[in-house]
Amino acid sequence: MSITASTGEGERTLTRVAAMIALAALVLAVSGCGSDSVTDARDASAETNSTDETEVVSPAMVAERELAEAALLSPEDLEGNWRALGPEGDFPATAELARTVQACAGFAELVFDGGADHGTADTVTLQREDSLLYNYVVIFASPEEAAAMVSAVGSTEFDDCWSQFMGVAVQAYPQNISDARYVTAEPPELELVADSYATKMVTGTIVVDGSESADSCICVFAQVGRAVAVVHSAAAHFDDEERIVLTQAGIDKARDVIG
Repeated sequence: MSITASTGEGERTLTRVAAMIALAALVLAVSGCGSDSVTDARDASAETNSTDETEVVSPAMVAERELAEAALLSPEDLEGNWRALGPEGDFPATAELARTVQACAGFAELVFDGGADHGTADTVTLQREDSLLYNYVVIFASPEEAAAMVSAVGSTEFDDCWSQFMGVAVQAYPQNISDARYVTAEPPELELVADSYATKMVTGTIVVDGSESADSCICVFAQVGRAVAVVHSAAAHFDDEERIVLTQAGIDKARDVIG
């Protein structure tokens, strides 16, 4: 997730903590690094899940999941020295966590992964030096359902849900975050091309190993046909011009793949 503590003297950035953890995990891993390690880990997970007799996965569900994965940004889609982190870098935007947040009661099933009204999704986190870019694609059965998710996110009622959820979600990372608090902020105006989109921003603080630092997220949810492409990035890591380029790349990739 591109939730990152803002840079500056004496401040400890969440992205640097994430990068250190990711690098340590990759060094210790036997498998390769970068996008191959993400694929290997997910393939292994899929094989493990397939042995669960209680889980029934239809060919249609498998096809949708493969489509969602193909619609994600890869390092090759972006200019610069980007690489894909493994699953340890994925932002836990799950319905399970959202159900623990009272303000998300009306949004958990539609907006968050695993919700009863949510589609089939996949996610990746890309890193370039100290900067992270979080990309999530969810595919619904129809454009109307995808539009409903973006409409829900765009509502003022979602603001409290999102700011409170962020505080819960970042503590689910394996990064010794003991506390996190966010408030809604006014997002920048991003000129994007999509069927519909909503931009949200939160700012706040996190406590890592007893040290408090600032954090922020500019979060874009964009509908393209029956898919929603989500791109998150930290306010401090990109200017608006580059943020638009990166976000539009995620939107365009989903449009090209989903059709």
